[in-house]
Amino acid sequence: MKKVNLLIAIILVLLLILTAAGCSKGENPAGKTGESSGQIAGQNDSQDNENQEAGAQDDSMANGMPQLHKDFQNCIIDLEESVSGQTYTTKMYRLNSKGKTDLIVDGTVKESRYSDFAKGEGYYYIADDKSARRDSLIGGAVEYYIADLGEVRTQEMVKSGNENVNGFDCTVYKQDLGNYLVTAWVYEKNKLVVKYELKYASDGKIAKGYTVTQFTTGGVTEEMVTLPPDAQIVQ
Repeated sequence: MKKVNLLIAIILVLLLILTAAGCSKGENPAGKTGESSGQIAGQNDSQDNENQEAGAQDDSMANGMPQLHKDFQNCIIDLEESVSGQTYTTKMYRLNSKGKTDLIVDGTVKESRYSDFAKGEGYYYIADDKSARRDSLIGGAVEYYIADLGEVRTQEMVKSGNENVNGFDCTVYKQDLGNYLVTAWVYEKNKLVVKYELKYASDGKIAKGYTVTQFTTGGVTEEMVTLPPDAQIVQ
């Protein structure tokens, strides 16, 4: 269980990287948030020049929460992740200031992380026994919600060409951190980090990384990002 919880913590860090990359105002989104599920941002470049607003402010703004890029206010992100040589599948759901991350094993959701960034709290939910453990969001609600780009802070990285990743035309950024080498593939239309690798400089092996296999705007409901009513809260 400790191993799984550690994995979920790593997954949440990746979620922060993704959502932080989208925390900007006034940009034209790659796709229209709120349309039918299945729309992939990387395949909707024809809409990039539409004169759209960043989107209506959600309720979290009243609590001092920053506004997400329109693409990230209602979206689903499918990921393939690599952590210490092991590969995992995760699925992230985002609806304004709420989110859920599913850990999927052999096609079945084993564990979920529910987050309410406006309240600064979340839950680890185990599907097998429907147990849920309350967990405070590290660093405070606002900081955790907007996060910090950290190792994928592109202004501190060097551009290294362009590459198409799963239908997204990305700019490749690289950075040498001494013991680690970082590479980030960024979809510039909304700053989604489509692919990320943190490698050991000594042997070039991947310490952790992920690839977005699909980014879908719209389709997320309040029920999908809310802890199930039959969940058993444990202390």
